[in-house]
Amino acid sequence: MAHFLFGAAVAPPPVDDRGLIDRIVGAYRRAVGTPLGSADSMWLRGPLLETRQDVHEALIGGDASRVRDLLRDPGSTDLLRGFEDLTRSFRTEREPTLDARAFAFGQYLNLLRLCEAVGVRRIRHHDQPEPPQPEAEELLRRLDARFGFTVDFPNPFPDELGLATSRGISSYRAPAAIYQAWRIWQLVGDRPSPRVLEIGGGLGRTAYYARKFGITDYTIVDLPMSLVAQANFLGRVIGARHVRLYGEEEGSADDVKLLPPAAFLAGGGRYDLVLNVDSLTEMARDTAQAYCNAIHDRAGIFLSINHEGLPFTVADLVPSGFFQRSPSWMRPGYVEELGGAVRRSALVPRWRRRADRVLRMLRAGQWIR
Repeated sequence: MAHFLFGAAVAPPPVDDRGLIDRIVGAYRRAVGTPLGSADSMWLRGPLLETRQDVHEALIGGDASRVRDLLRDPGSTDLLRGFEDLTRSFRTEREPTLDARAFAFGQYLNLLRLCEAVGVRRIRHHDQPEPPQPEAEELLRRLDARFGFTVDFPNPFPDELGLATSRGISSYRAPAAIYQAWRIWQLVGDRPSPRVLEIGGGLGRTAYYARKFGITDYTIVDLPMSLVAQANFLGRVIGARHVRLYGEEEGSADDVKLLPPAAFLAGGGRYDLVLNVDSLTEMARDTAQAYCNAIHDRAGIFLSINHEGLPFTVADLVPSGFFQRSPSWMRPGYVEELGGAVRRSALVPRWRRRADRVLRMLRAGQWIR
């Protein structure tokens, strides 16, 4: 059995985050007054809404001390519930009986699955024994060599649980986010300054890793509370100056831009690729249809990774349909689908991907293995 360790993130050193927090509060107050779509969605009613009510009240109420406390330690609230384990609900309901070794092993398996997905570990053939399970650090070195940058796991908040590595705590969502960023780069990485939009960005991890692949013109569209989580994470890991919040003045195209739904649906911007992971089928159908119609009109490529356990699927909504469909590498029970104007002949050729990786590694001063 490979060596793996359970770990918990410690509180980072204090920083002056008052400017970032003030910006987050202002953007939330602006965004929460915009149309959010039909309330017939698990994200706009029921437990996910109710358990975040205290966060909403703090952001609206003007208690600066309370807002600072909850944004510095979001795991003391349910701000991240629905897309991260770092929540008050997890702490009270699961953590007291958590099997730390089994939990760490689960995160190790996610890392192993990522290595299989990108081709740095072989898939077991049914006539052959299970391949050896290398140390987590060895898997990370293989990923570094494949991607041309150092894979890391930023932990800006205390008590994030997962697999302990020399690069941070690898929690449940991190390997999947790396995979999603890699797929974005595969599809549009050969284009000059590709424009990417993600609908439903979780914590913002995919945007973080996309920047490591050189994909910097990145927009996230999400509900106001989720935008708070993304601004809080990205502002701390890539720098507040590189994050543009809703209602702020225009900045660099290389900023990560955070928008509520209405700002995207009523806009006219075009994108080389739109990504949606684990959210369209959890919206009200008419809201999801509006998104798919906008994607059809304004995006070259649509990459969807969603489950099909609710009344409708993403494929039911896409006007042009999907031309590629496969089980998700990273999440059993999910399907990865590709649609839009791109065709197989337009996908990034292997020689170009190899050349781009070599150039990135040379710029980073790394020896090519």
